[in-house]
Amino acid sequence: MHYEAERKPQCELIVEQAYARYVSRVDPSLPATNLAPLLDDVAIELGSVYCSDAILDEEADKRSATPLFEDPRKPSGSPGTRVPHIILQRDGVAVSTHDLPQGGFVLLADAGGRDWTEAGNALAVAMQIPLKAHRIAPDGDLANPDGLFEATVGVGPQGALLLRPDGVIGWRTSGPHADPRARLDEAMRRLTFRR
Repeated sequence: MHYEAERKPQCELIVEQAYARYVSRVDPSLPATNLAPLLDDVAIELGSVYCSDAILDEEADKRSATPLFEDPRKPSGSPGTRVPHIILQRDGVAVSTHDLPQGGFVLLADAGGRDWTEAGNALAVAMQIPLKAHRIAPDGDLANPDGLFEATVGVGPQGALLLRPDGVIGWRTSGPHADPRARLDEAMRRLTFRR
């Protein structure tokens, strides 16, 4: 992954926050000028927002800047964020969205996203990549008993998102596409740096 673009800014801010906390909470005798304002602990621990060539954010141009952190208690489901913890069901057994990647890419489509899952399954075979496609619907392979998936991750009923193996959302679309296979192929090629 792109350490310089993704992880380094996070690491620098975390170190800065650790020092500011040390000065303000443990040793106030140290110089306190130029200390960064303290950020929310939970956001620092679980709310990293990554920005690199391995993140495809179709809505980035609508924002003035990509923040380094978001409040994980109010997840956006935006590309570059960790997938929010949502309890789904597989064959009546609870499964967290955090447990789905397991060493490969995961495509999660909402109830009307059958075209996305078909495209994902075909792409996994054609590109020979570890990609599992799931449709979250009463008749899909994953169920959404609390109905939180669509609203929490910001996809519409025909939308989908792509999780990287590290559980970070690499790409998201809120609705259908004229050619889902071509769009997903483009997204996967960019995320995996393939021509």
